[in-house]
Amino acid sequence: MRRTILIMTALLVFAVLPIYTVKVIQKTDYTDFSVYYRAAKRMQAGNWNEIYSLSDGASPLRYAPITLPLMRPLAEVPETPARVLWFYLQYCFFGLGFFFLFRALKLVRPRRRASQIPERASSGLVATCFGILFILRFCLDTFTIGQVSSLMFVGFTLSLYAWMRGKASLAGIGAFIPTVFKVGPGVLYGVFASSRPKAFRRALSGSALLFLILNVLTLAWLGSGPRFKTLWSDWVRIVLEDGNYYDASHYGSQSVKSALLRLARQGWFSSQSVTEFWLLAAAVGCAAVAAFWILRRPRSIRSRGLFFSLGIFLYLWFMPETFKYALTTLAIPATLVFLTLLDGSRIKSRLLHSVVLGFGFLTLSIPGKDIVGDRIFFALQYASIPLMATLLLGTSCLLLAWQDSAPSRAARWFKALLSPRVLGPWGADGGGFSERTEKSPCKVSLLLPIPFGPYGSCDLDVQRVERIIADATHFLAAEWPARFEIIVIPFGDRVSEFQPVIAHVRSLAKNQFRIRMTDSFSGYGRAAALREGFLASHGEIILVSHFEQPCELSFFKRAVAAIETGATDLVRANRRHPETRFKVPVSVLSLVYRRHRLGLRFNRLIRAILPVQTTDTHSGTFAMTRKMALEAFSLQSSADFLFDLEISLVARTQGFREAEFPVVLYLAQEKTFKRMVHETMSILIGLPVLAWRYHRGYYRHFSWKPGTLEITADDWGLSPSVNSGILELARMGLIRKISLLADSRFLTHGLNELKELRNRGTVRLGLHFNLTYGKNGARPAGVLLRWILPFQNRSALQDSVRREFALQLRKLETEGVRPVYLDGHHHIHLTPGILESLTDLLATSDIREIRLPYDPRLWLTGKWPLNLLSLRLKTVLSRKGFSSRPFYYPSTSDFMDQGFLRTKLSKTVAGTEVIIHPANSNDASVWEFPDSYVEGRVTEYRALKMLLASGQEQSRGI
Repeated sequence: MRRTILIMTALLVFAVLPIYTVKVIQKTDYTDFSVYYRAAKRMQAGNWNEIYSLSDGASPLRYAPITLPLMRPLAEVPETPARVLWFYLQYCFFGLGFFFLFRALKLVRPRRRASQIPERASSGLVATCFGILFILRFCLDTFTIGQVSSLMFVGFTLSLYAWMRGKASLAGIGAFIPTVFKVGPGVLYGVFASSRPKAFRRALSGSALLFLILNVLTLAWLGSGPRFKTLWSDWVRIVLEDGNYYDASHYGSQSVKSALLRLARQGWFSSQSVTEFWLLAAAVGCAAVAAFWILRRPRSIRSRGLFFSLGIFLYLWFMPETFKYALTTLAIPATLVFLTLLDGSRIKSRLLHSVVLGFGFLTLSIPGKDIVGDRIFFALQYASIPLMATLLLGTSCLLLAWQDSAPSRAARWFKALLSPRVLGPWGADGGGFSERTEKSPCKVSLLLPIPFGPYGSCDLDVQRVERIIADATHFLAAEWPARFEIIVIPFGDRVSEFQPVIAHVRSLAKNQFRIRMTDSFSGYGRAAALREGFLASHGEIILVSHFEQPCELSFFKRAVAAIETGATDLVRANRRHPETRFKVPVSVLSLVYRRHRLGLRFNRLIRAILPVQTTDTHSGTFAMTRKMALEAFSLQSSADFLFDLEISLVARTQGFREAEFPVVLYLAQEKTFKRMVHETMSILIGLPVLAWRYHRGYYRHFSWKPGTLEITADDWGLSPSVNSGILELARMGLIRKISLLADSRFLTHGLNELKELRNRGTVRLGLHFNLTYGKNGARPAGVLLRWILPFQNRSALQDSVRREFALQLRKLETEGVRPVYLDGHHHIHLTPGILESLTDLLATSDIREIRLPYDPRLWLTGKWPLNLLSLRLKTVLSRKGFSSRPFYYPSTSDFMDQGFLRTKLSKTVAGTEVIIHPANSNDASVWEFPDSYVEGRVTEYRALKMLLASGQEQSRGI
């Protein structure tokens, strides 16, 4: 294929020169070149006021005054030689443009080794030849009409080459060439702006320099400032009045506006609505591509080219008119897509991209009037099929650019603000709640989070960290000898084990057993780091220090004394207390005062939205009882800045007593501007969320009793970890029903202990009827289709289901388990016809309870068919004398939010069945067959352990 493309390209390109020279000489009717030539003649005659006019009876010259020196030499020769000269110039311009395109493609490294490429021809050369074939018909039209598209093509490809090579200044100069002719290509500066600020400045400076040089040369050539000014004003008028002398609904134009105007002529739209819709589409399209440029970052040189191509499509789609000669720029995206398919890159939907490229070749490159005839040609043009081809090609480029890009720093920043990372439940034994004795030998635990991130404002040098830890150690040893611990928690996006600070603290922890350091906590904020520190702590009282604003440690002595007297559960350091003092360098004094004033306004805003009384919610320095800490960290939803507010909400809703003490703070430097912007955005987005959570009751005291609900654990026998997790929760009294996979490999693992719980009346056991797991790769959807599609042997299906049910029931009875209820793996028992065929066997086995997983929340999820099937089956069950329970189907996100889970369980009607799938660890490697739900099982187990641990702590009053 490569050799064929090369040979065909060579033959066609070299055949163009002699054939089209004759055609250009013979053409006598109107062409764009005629407009250029007449304008040049008027310049020669000094008729400057007629350059931009409608006197030719056709579309006037619409190019900026700084392009006039390019056209002036044409007037020195007669029109026919000038036309031939311009033809050869166009030929050279296209040749130069394809040279730049080839050089750009050479920068792309193939994903396959040279030995894997079947032919020796360069992928870049073959792709360039494909680009020539793709736009050859448009080049021929350009030669015939004499348009400036060839010169614009040079600018586009030069800009692409420079952009892919990282030469921002040259890329800006290249993009300026087509922009000065058509204005629209200026959208490419958007992709430059999405890069590093330094690169964007270079691109702008290169363009500005070229613009200045051309203006100076034009002014010197004209020799008159007023004349120069008049030309610019005339050009602006011509551009603004474009619609007065040209019909954009012309069949040859393939822009969005032209397609809409053609529909309007057929009565689909009014002219006014076309303009409004076109402007709206242009605004949305440009905004969407700009957002893509800002939020995604190219991973490779190829993806830089794909990013560039998106700007080309904006120019083609949303210009008032887009003729065939403007489509020559499609060579850039077409070659990039073709090169991606050619060099063996691993991409998704390869067939889709191949079809799009083929469709573009068939509808753009081939159908000229001389090939397909007038009827088909005009039908394609009036139906806007070429526009559809460019839309598909643009979508293909967008998909490839998405696959070969990563989230930018701005995207990560916005994601952190709009959808902060969910903390989820902590480790099953976090904090040692079930094992901790009534009286801990450790009196106080000091948590010291150290930030390593883009928004940290402190100076992280080893000496400063060592001094802070040493001061804390001496103070705590003097106040609570042998009854304290210091837990250092490094966190942030830039945390690394190679940081000198982390290595130094680890060496301190080895030499002093009172100092401990958690693992590096990457990607989360300070509040999440505090939770990790709390889970590693053992102290009865939790002390929290702010690394960026350390305080005099005597504050903690007074705070602990107040807590020990029982007067309070939470003591904050209040920076706005009249007796609070700051020690700051004079250089930041004014900044500190301004931020103090800003903090007062922020606090007023908080108190207007939330029921918080303190005047300083974010000092970051406080002390609290372990019971208070347990509730605060259990109900925590914020990983960073807003957690301090959640502490106040927990204290208020659960009746914990609060106190505020003055403090002496040391502030070495102020927060950076970026960090203040980040925190401000967090406040604006997060405050309404916290208010909503508060009014929903997510911070209230947890009063739910496990025995009030029928919590059912599914999938016993799936793996040892599943069985162990279910068994542990059953021993703790949480689980009331357990569904067994009778034909699973690990059915007997822990089964004797489970039967002991059954014999004591703690749990009831049921059959988890299975027709999918391990059944020759059967899927729930496939089973459902076999039962509902016509022309199926329904009798054979019923017989096979009855046999399978009897086998699974017999297996359980062999193991000493007589099930008292039935449900289905993947809820397969809901399939129409299955349960109806088992009613007599169920009655014989004394199974009268059947699960109906109807939960109104499922209507808005992908599990909505369960509701539909449950409603159908409900009438069947009631008619046959079977019973079912109300049902709550918690999602994985429910288990990630302890506050929501507590509230939901507390408000759920007694007797409701709650389905869970716990596992105490991920042991998917030993599963008999793969299953899509793995990590979620561990999340469920940990969330349920948190519920029980919290209840135990509250009942003991710890």
